[in-house]
Amino acid sequence: MLMSYRGTSFPGGYESQTNLSAPTVRGVLTARLSEMLGVPTSSLGLAVAGRTDAGVSAKANLFSFVSRTPIEIDKFVENLNCKGGDMRAHTVVPVERNFHARFGTRGREYLYVLPLVPEVCGTEAAAYAHAINTFLESVVGESLDYFGMSKGHVKNSNCTLESASCWCYNSSGTVFRPTNQADGEAVSGFGQAWRTVIQDNEKEHCLVFRFRANRFIRRMVRKTINSLLLEADHVISKDFPNNWPTRWKEQLKQRDRSGNTPAPSEGLCMW
Repeated sequence: MLMSYRGTSFPGGYESQTNLSAPTVRGVLTARLSEMLGVPTSSLGLAVAGRTDAGVSAKANLFSFVSRTPIEIDKFVENLNCKGGDMRAHTVVPVERNFHARFGTRGREYLYVLPLVPEVCGTEAAAYAHAINTFLESVVGESLDYFGMSKGHVKNSNCTLESASCWCYNSSGTVFRPTNQADGEAVSGFGQAWRTVIQDNEKEHCLVFRFRANRFIRRMVRKTINSLLLEADHVISKDFPNNWPTRWKEQLKQRDRSGNTPAPSEGLCMW
């Protein structure tokens, strides 16, 4: 089952917690499925491709669950969506009984939108995007240890970024595109949408990150973004020697989590 949801409507995050009264993605969805199927939540076997933190949205997150009675899919989707709220089912298909959303998903993709303060605009904003893309180009396609970009307490922190890019936008459209995306946007139509949001204020820039990987560990995307921005600060202030393009990759190898707080969750969307 392919679902989308607005993260700000689920301040409890994804996982249900007995000591937390705030709505969670899992809590709301299991309650709806339990009511529709007439079974206790414990028998649903609900699984998800990616658990998201509080505030993180999803354009497409894959779920799997168990139903012991036949489902009329079109009616099921209609009834699920008529419950209202900022959660919506898009596609439901039958699968083999042993399918699991987490292990059956081949790849995951995230989009992050970061508005910049008005003081960072024009060529400086584009310089951030250029430095960040240079860092990312040095790691894409390699299996690397991202423990330093994690929440910690993870058994396996090796991941492969299959693609990773950063765009810079202002009120007139794209200021900077990655070299491998010369004719494309981060998302089709994003430039026009950004112009609408900022109402043609030429000093309002944003960076848009897009990551695809074989797997992500907890907090990896948001900590990666914060780390990239910190490293880009050094590049722009000319604190780095000539070998700066590989500095971020070398930082990954140190597995150091100190001083790296995650970027705000509200800018992140599972894509």
